[in-house]
Amino acid sequence: ATVSLEGWQSLVHPEDLAAFSQTLEAALKDVGSYAVEFRIRHHDGHWVWVADRGRAIATGDGGQHRLVGMIIDIDKQRLAQLALAKSEARYRGVFEQAGVGVARVSLDGPFLEINDRYCTILGRRRDELVGEGWKKITHPDDLAEDVENVERLLAGHGESYTMEKRYVGKDGGYRWVNLTVSLVRDDADEPAFFVAVAEDIGARKHAEAALAKSEAQLRAVVNSAPVGLVFADAMGQVTGGNARVEEIIGHPVLPSPNVDAYAEWVSFHPDGRQVEAREYPLARVVSGEADTAELEVLYRRGDGRDAWIRFVATAVRSADGHLLGGVVASLDIDREKRLTDQLEQEVEQAVAERDRLWETAEDLLMIARFDGIIVAVNPAWMSTLGWTQAELVNTTVWNLIHPDDFVAWQAQADALTAGGKTGVRFESRYRAKDGAWHWLAWSVSSNGDFFNGVARDMTKDKLRQTELDVARAQLHEAQKLETVGQLTGGVAHDFNNLLTPIMGVLEMMERRVAGEERMSRLVSGALQSAERAKNLIQRLLAFARRQHLETKPVDLLVLIEGMRDLIDRSIGPTIAVEVVLERSLRAVTADPNQLELALLNLAVNARDAMPAGGTLRFAARHVNVAHGSISDLGPGSYICLEVSDTGSGMDADTIDRCIEPFYTTKGVGEGTGLGLSMVHGMMRQLGGTLNIVSELGSGTTMALWLPCSPDPAEQGEVGQTTLTRAPRRSTILLVDDEALVRESTADMLDRLGYDVVQANGGVRALELLGTHKNIDALVTDYLMPGMTGRELAEHARRDRPNLPVLLITGYTRLDEIGPDLARLEKPFRQAEFAARVAELVATG
Repeated sequence: ATVSLEGWQSLVHPEDLAAFSQTLEAALKDVGSYAVEFRIRHHDGHWVWVADRGRAIATGDGGQHRLVGMIIDIDKQRLAQLALAKSEARYRGVFEQAGVGVARVSLDGPFLEINDRYCTILGRRRDELVGEGWKKITHPDDLAEDVENVERLLAGHGESYTMEKRYVGKDGGYRWVNLTVSLVRDDADEPAFFVAVAEDIGARKHAEAALAKSEAQLRAVVNSAPVGLVFADAMGQVTGGNARVEEIIGHPVLPSPNVDAYAEWVSFHPDGRQVEAREYPLARVVSGEADTAELEVLYRRGDGRDAWIRFVATAVRSADGHLLGGVVASLDIDREKRLTDQLEQEVEQAVAERDRLWETAEDLLMIARFDGIIVAVNPAWMSTLGWTQAELVNTTVWNLIHPDDFVAWQAQADALTAGGKTGVRFESRYRAKDGAWHWLAWSVSSNGDFFNGVARDMTKDKLRQTELDVARAQLHEAQKLETVGQLTGGVAHDFNNLLTPIMGVLEMMERRVAGEERMSRLVSGALQSAERAKNLIQRLLAFARRQHLETKPVDLLVLIEGMRDLIDRSIGPTIAVEVVLERSLRAVTADPNQLELALLNLAVNARDAMPAGGTLRFAARHVNVAHGSISDLGPGSYICLEVSDTGSGMDADTIDRCIEPFYTTKGVGEGTGLGLSMVHGMMRQLGGTLNIVSELGSGTTMALWLPCSPDPAEQGEVGQTTLTRAPRRSTILLVDDEALVRESTADMLDRLGYDVVQANGGVRALELLGTHKNIDALVTDYLMPGMTGRELAEHARRDRPNLPVLLITGYTRLDEIGPDLARLEKPFRQAEFAARVAELVATG
């Protein structure tokens, strides 16, 4: 048909007209083909779906182009498509909006499509599930059953199955579902796919699990309860019980028809009569008489023994108060009942024992009111403090407390009355009847109405503690002095090493500047200073008890008379010297030179204590000392040499500290504070001690306790040492790790006419002894790194047993060197060194 575009507008459905017009206009414009579907009005007025296929044809004269097309009737086809779309929409709505999970599953396992509810139940997203197999997310414990059900469907056994199963969620937890799976077949009746409908039953499963757990816990509690439990319904029929109840009553709990069966087993009431059934607690509860009921009876157990049992029944009601039944707890109180009598007897005995202890206790016992009024005391107050009970009761405790302890006592009492403490311990002094003060160690508690106190007399313990504190202080002082002694000993050794080359060089300079008055005076002054330093170091070593003492039998009278002129010149003409010593006095074991130095120190100290003059007295006596009779002295024979003055004396504090090193009461520059320290150290090293007795204004006595010598003192005097040169040309191996000391000593030996071979240590010295066979003597320092002089001498004498050895040391212990080696102490003068070396070479 040939119809204009305008004519078509009246035939095309209004909803399709726009699309129809645009399609045809585009074809005319492009002179191309077109295709369009639309609804056209039928001659009877209804609309019919048609398909128009055609193309535009040019007219050739430049005029309007023409459309040539074919109309096809597609009404039935289009209506079928619309019906299918509506059906699919309805299906999709049901699928997505279903209150349960719905999924379409392929026969081989993967999900084809799944709704949101199914995703929510599984705890996964849709894109994580579509295409995923259901076996992979099925709980392992449920997989076998699920697979078996599917295989049965595929084998033709039924069209669906239902089971409870667990899916594994993305979080690793599992989801319980009630799953119904149906097999869908195609038009040829062949299996096409599965439809799975899942109902979330997680809450129910969790509730069932919680209920099962609760029931298990209840059963565990009931079965493990230490009391017997019996359960009954509202009619009094026994429904159950635990094993403990059978142990208590000795009868089986089930079967039991009613409460009367239990009532028949009750033998006696405490008053001796038979208990009636209506009195039984469970009967009272189920009858509505009471919600709880209790009964203690002598119960006739199944074994025939009567035992005390307490029955406690409680009503069980619903939330609205309806009686459901009752529960009876049975408690075996037989032992408790039988122990009650025994306990009462024991309480009576305890009260009697308390009264006995109150009367016989050695500790002081007291009961007092909060205001301090004494209510009761035991007889120990009389034996300890002399107060009778009648003198103390109804008096105040505050009158007995030492004034200095009253505040502390009151503070402890306030702490108890305030309720902050239940008991306190403290010590305070109490006045005895004779006026003496006793230390009491208190333990006080409060029962809310009274103080209950127990006190022990600690007076003797306090005295012993004071003595112990004094002893500890003395020990601490001794340890402190020992520490200082070790320190000063080490320092003295280093100073001796420094002084040795200094004195050697000064002596050399003294000879070279002879005749030059000014230089001689300066060098002589330097030598005197070096000697003073040497004496100071000797005092340090004496204090430290580290100096080498050459002990021998010494006659004290000869020694003191020999230094009488020196003492007189040192103390001046205003002080008289008295020497009261018997000629028959035994000799003492001492180093005479060090003892002279000690006595001179004591004399100078006495002079300084008597600026206006006075008397210095030397007296001695022989004393046999028993074990422990004199502090710091072992048993044996001693001479007590007392050096006394009539000077100003010392107070207690000065006496305690006067032997400390560097402690002095003299002015700056008037004393080193080492004199008494040296004397004390030397006496301890000799095996004696130094005791000091002094009082301000009454003078001082220094008592030197010297051990007696088993041998008599030698007679005669030692002459002065002169500079001795080498009797022959000899070779000396000189060993010292201090280069300055070694060079100075080598220079002395060279001037004395010796050939010198030097070594800086023991290893090098042994090498030189091996290569120099002409070495006549070994002169070595004692303390050196790697090898001591003693060890060097031992190694050297293995090859040359008769090699003369002289040890030079600034400080060491006698027992470390041994008596078999000659020694010379640093610092030394050239004449002393020359004599010792000459003597050494002469013995080789």
